[in-house]
This record gives sequence, C-alpha cells and structure tokens, in this order.
Amino acid sequence: MDLSDLQPRSGEQAWLNYCIGVLALLQEEAVPELPGLDATISSDIPAGAGLSSSAALETATALAVSELSGVEMDPVARARICQKAEHLYANVPCGIMDQLAVGCSMEDHALLLDCRDCSTRPVPIPAGTALVVADTRVKHALGDGEYRRRREDCEAALRILESDSFRGLAMADVEACRGDLDERLFRRARHAVTEMARVGQFVAALESADETGMGRLLREGHASLRDDFEVSCPELDHLVDAAYDFGVIGARMTGGGFGGSTISLVHRESADALVQYLADQFQQAFGRGIAPFVTEASAGASVIPA
Repeated sequence: MDLSDLQPRSGEQAWLNYCIGVLALLQEEAVPELPGLDATISSDIPAGAGLSSSAALETATALAVSELSGVEMDPVARARICQKAEHLYANVPCGIMDQLAVGCSMEDHALLLDCRDCSTRPVPIPAGTALVVADTRVKHALGDGEYRRRREDCEAALRILESDSFRGLAMADVEACRGDLDERLFRRARHAVTEMARVGQFVAALESADETGMGRLLREGHASLRDDFEVSCPELDHLVDAAYDFGVIGARMTGGGFGGSTISLVHRESADALVQYLADQFQQAFGRGIAPFVTEASAGASVIPA
C-alpha cells in the first residue's frame, strides 16, 4: 500500500483496513513521518473466533511502526488509536477492552479494566488452573450490523433511562423504567447492568480462589449473553453445557458473539481430557470436528528483537 494513500479497502482486501486504519491514525496523531516497511504477518489466532484477532493485528501494526519510527507510545494511547481505527476503517463500533487486553495483560493474571479512564489492574488467576478455548468455527463478522444493533439498543435504553452510562445504574433503576422500555430494550439494559456487577464479583472470586463462585458467575454471564443480549448460538450453548457436564470450574462464550469460541476455566490436570471431551461432544451434536486447545494468560504484546 502507498503510505500517501491510506484509504479503506473492500472485498477480499477488507481485512487490510485493520492495518490501514492504524497507519493512517498514527500518521495523524503520533508518527507524522511513517517509515516505509516490508512486513510479513503470521498468526495462529483464528479470525472470527471471538479471540481478538482484529485487536491483535491492530496492536502488532502499531508496535512495528512505533519501533521502526522510534516514537514510543504508552499502551493506553496505542489502544485508543487501534480502537479508533476499528471504528473508522473497519466500521465496527467496538469498545476498548480487546485492544487494552492485548497490550496491557500480565502473565498468569486476568485484567480488570475500568472503561471510564482505561485504568487496569492485574488480578492473579489461581495456581493450577488453565483455560481451554473451543472455537465453534461459526464465523462472526462484527461489521455485518448485528454488533452495531446491540450497541444502538443499549444507547436507546440509556436515553429512556436518562443516563449516559449503565455504570451508575442498578437493576432497581432499570425496573423502575420497565414500562417505558420495550421488552427488547429492557433485556439489553438488564444484561449490561448485571454483567458489570458480575465483573466485580468475579474479581473477588478470583482473589479468594472461590471456584464455586467463579463457576456460577461464568454460567450466569453466558445465560445473560444468550437470553438478554441474544448474541449466542446453539454451538456455543452446547459447548458451555458440555463443559459443565464434564466438571469444569466455569465456562462461557467469549467475544462479540454470533459464533466464535467458548472459554473454560479448568484444573490443569484435567485440561487435556476436557479438550477431547468437548471435541467428541461437538462432533456428536453437529457432525463436524473442532480443535479445542489449552492456553494460559500471557503477558501483553511486545517487540521481540531479531
């Protein structure tokens, strides 16, 4: 691509917009003299699986340009540029969670994010646990409109609730306006308010290694995404139910929904058996294979010297 003509692409080249948008905004806001470069992109993150492949691509592009130009950027500023690029060039009105998680995470920790000021706090994951990720291979495209419609629903509910954020609202506030909210908007608001409450409860469960609490909260979160936000699908629901039948600490869908992956928190010694169990259960239910894998929380993105 020509660095003097960073225009969005379409068709088979639309994925390049995640890179083009970052380059264009870096040029506007942080790196006036973009360095020319040849780049090879290699990734084992499946696209459309709800695993932040777009945020990873955006962050890798920003890191490479920062390294080559000698312009240092803190992770929050970089994340904001990557988020803005996704809004303007990929047409996805995403939040900033993915970009900050990619850039700010700490090994063996979850990351508590406050979207009001983009502050973060690492929360230790109990020793002896692992994550099993199961990609349904039901591909979602967040730019196709459903993700945007969920955001528009939330914004419409907030106008009725006369608030600019769900952050300061409780379920009592939502219930008080139930007569003004139609059923769909009521469920969208209920998901947003209860899910934010679950975040704080889950942090407390992690810090006290309360496996029962973790399992309950993950299950409630999935049910809310399925029933109130309506972003799950039969394949995701089946994998979550199968994980609990197996005997995990907890499981739920992850990502923007409409396909993608589930995550299961499991004792490390049982992780390989869970991988096989989920693959077998999925094959029996849907007649096709998937390839779940075991992973752990890693550190944020960085430049590795050649």
